[in-house]
Amino acid sequence: MYERDDKMKQVVAFITSSNGVLCILLVVVLFIRCVLKIKYLSIKDIVINHVNCFRNPQGKLLFVPVFMYIVLPFFIAICIAKNKVINGDILNLITIIISILTAMLFTLLTVVMDMKEKVKANKKYSANEADTIKDALKQTYYTIMFEILISILLLVLCLINVFVAKYTLIQSVLIYYFSLLMVINLLMILKRISAALDVEIEK
Repeated sequence: MYERDDKMKQVVAFITSSNGVLCILLVVVLFIRCVLKIKYLSIKDIVINHVNCFRNPQGKLLFVPVFMYIVLPFFIAICIAKNKVINGDILNLITIIISILTAMLFTLLTVVMDMKEKVKANKKYSANEADTIKDALKQTYYTIMFEILISILLLVLCLINVFVAKYTLIQSVLIYYFSLLMVINLLMILKRISAALDVEIEK
């Protein structure tokens, strides 16, 4: 009897913990997506389009960029989390930075679309130059969309953690990982916009 009560207490403690809440939310999302076939919240295309940016002209996925820009940050996040578990101050700082970056990214989306329309309308570009700019802007668009997705996920994680008394290693790893992805993708956006502007400046 006592053993059963202890198990029930452990189950209740897990369900009410932050990790338990995350697991329940994940199960609900998977149920809605896979069983009910509701795709309003589907983010698959955003992720696929971003990963496709790491393919060569022949369509082959490049292992080294994928490892460096997607996989390696996860291991770095684990190392950081083991040395420094997140706390309220870190969460507040991340939330402020994400709020500013998200607004900037939405603005940048309109800039990218305007640049693409200008390239289409301008006949002074050669076919090679136009293709270079269009490819850079297309990849920039996909990366910005992925960056906004990461920002939303980070905000959700930070919001959940606000109501948690104790922060765990898993929470720290996820938040550090998404934060590192944001920094890396910002550098990728900068590089691609620079590539597009280099062609424009040389005209």
